[in-house]
Amino acid sequence: MKNTDNDVVLAVRGAVKQYGDMRAVDDVSLDVYKGEILGLVGANGAGKSTVIGMVSGATVPDEGTITVDGVLLEHHTPSESLAAGVAVIYQEPHLIDHQTIAENVFFGHRKPGFGPLISWRQTEARASEILARIGVAVDVSKPISEASLWEKWVASLGHALVAEPKLLILDEPTSALDHDGVEMLFSAVREMQKQGTAIIFVSHRLDEVLALCSRVHIMRDARSVFDAPTSEITRDTLVHYISGPLDRPVEVSVEAGDTPDAVHRPIGEVMLDVENLKLAHRRTPVSFSARSGEILGLAGLVGSGRTSVLRALAGADRQATGSVTVDGRRVRLGSTARSRRRGFAFLPEDRIHQGIVDNLTIGAHMTIGRRTPTAKIPWWIGYASEFETARKWIDSLRIRGAKPAALMRTLSGGNQQKVLFARMIEHNPQVLLLDEPSRGVDVGSRRDIYAMVRQLAAEGMAVVVAISELDELVDVADRVVVLREGAVVAELSDADLTKSNIIAACF
Repeated sequence: MKNTDNDVVLAVRGAVKQYGDMRAVDDVSLDVYKGEILGLVGANGAGKSTVIGMVSGATVPDEGTITVDGVLLEHHTPSESLAAGVAVIYQEPHLIDHQTIAENVFFGHRKPGFGPLISWRQTEARASEILARIGVAVDVSKPISEASLWEKWVASLGHALVAEPKLLILDEPTSALDHDGVEMLFSAVREMQKQGTAIIFVSHRLDEVLALCSRVHIMRDARSVFDAPTSEITRDTLVHYISGPLDRPVEVSVEAGDTPDAVHRPIGEVMLDVENLKLAHRRTPVSFSARSGEILGLAGLVGSGRTSVLRALAGADRQATGSVTVDGRRVRLGSTARSRRRGFAFLPEDRIHQGIVDNLTIGAHMTIGRRTPTAKIPWWIGYASEFETARKWIDSLRIRGAKPAALMRTLSGGNQQKVLFARMIEHNPQVLLLDEPSRGVDVGSRRDIYAMVRQLAAEGMAVVVAISELDELVDVADRVVVLREGAVVAELSDADLTKSNIIAACF
């Protein structure tokens, strides 16, 4: 069925946003129709977040107009957008841990009751009823502190649905969910689509965009460059318009992985040896090894222990015990500084809360914990050294539009991840511990990151990486260790290293 002007829920016309000498959004126009799921995609820094900010009222456009269901947004405030029918669910849920799912659903809204009195029984019943409309059933009396990632996302969704939005914006909603969580999310979103809600789905997972969305709108370098129904395009089309040469035709990739291993990597002797690693609240100890030049993958369902193993090796788990050696030298666990001195470098899963210091410059961030050998004062790192280090990595890692003095919070997610990589490498590690290194980054940044990982492995480092996207894991890893409930249940390599074999071992 063809959309008409009467079906337009969101109309953006000629939107422009300038930050200093950088144009974040340049003459962008787009429509979203009633009952449509629009995929908004593009590289980190393409302008997607700024467009979302304009629509939600968090960002004031310098030029252009935004209309929601026929209402022109004039004041560009969050309250105005909310009143017009716009709701946003961000990648990081904004929830109150000590309250229940039902309380979070109604946070900021009038709770059911009698006059000034709140009925908690009615609050829970009403929350369950709202979620049931989109086919979701969870225990709404559960505290957020005890909720799974899926249940936390449900709480955010329920909070948005209380206001009965006309336009729902989902910003990277699947980035922290496992396969089952993604399937349940898709089911809920499709139910909202049937009920006539207009939906914007922002994601770097291109296969999910093609599976869920009716239409795709691609941004690149602050401008709109492509818009088409998903029924008429392929994954290669998306990759081409996101990061390929626009003056050439779409090229068909050999595989979907987008991370060809062009670097010859000889596998050497054992660099990391882990024996009987005992983690807090886990009964079974973990043992495995990784060789110089090898990329070892950790697989498992959410809660299987992948992140716990990496954190223990990085020294972040003070209760962990066991025998760990790096290049033949014993590592005493329980101290991040000690693990770093023994050759570990750790990239955490949650870069926002555990990785970056958002008010530091790129230069300062890259040199955290580093000593300048020629400095007269041992702990002193001069501005010139910071600038030189930052400039080297900005050029090497292709960090778009960045300057050494730029603050970390001004960078896109993909560029923040590249800065974290640079900081790790500055310490000259022997073992890289990577937890979801491509989470929340665009296809171009993902390609750059894994090219860098392979190059570092080729130079003799051992890499241990946890990746929840199994196609990506199979594409990247030389060997995979599968964890289930904290125990190693399988080790796969060569012809046995397939997605189906990993899934079978997980269960």
